[in-house]
Amino acid sequence: MLRMFKKSYDTTQERRVQELDGVRGLAVLMVIRLHYVLWLLPITELSPTLQRLVGISGSGVELFFVLSGFLIGGILLDHRRAPRFFTTFYIRRFFRIVPLYALVCGTVFLLLLVVSNPTLIQVLETPIPPYAYALFLQNIWVPVVGDFGGTSLGPAWSLGVEE
Repeated sequence: MLRMFKKSYDTTQERRVQELDGVRGLAVLMVIRLHYVLWLLPITELSPTLQRLVGISGSGVELFFVLSGFLIGGILLDHRRAPRFFTTFYIRRFFRIVPLYALVCGTVFLLLLVVSNPTLIQVLETPIPPYAYALFLQNIWVPVVGDFGGTSLGPAWSLGVEE
C-alpha cells in the first residue's frame, strides 16, 4: 500500500546512488578526524603515519563541495526541460535548508541576548554581523574578520559558499 502511494505521489524518478553515501561518510570521517584529532593534539605528537592520515583530513570539506556540486548539477541537468525548474529547485532547497538554519541562528542570537555566563557568551559570540548569517554571506566575512564566526555558528560559512 505504501509503495503504491509513494509511486503515485512521486512525480520525479529520483535515483539514489548508494556509493555516493559512502563518499559522504568518508568526508564526514575526514572532517571529524580533523576537528577531534588535529585540533586537539599537536601534529608533532603523532606518528608519521597518523600525520599523513590527519593531513588529508582537511580535504573532507572540499570533498563535500565536490559531491554537492555533482549532485546539484545532476538534478539541474535531469530537470532542465521541466517547466519552472529553477523555481521548483530553489523552493525545494529553501524548505530543506532555511527552516532548520533559521532555528539554529535564532537560538544562538536569542541565547546571546539572554545569557550572562561569560564562558557561554564566548562560545556564542561571533565577529561576523548577524545580517551576514541571515543572507548567507558569512563566508565573505571570514577573510575580512579573520575568523570563522565563533564556535556555535562557525560551520555555517560552508552554507554561504554553497548558496
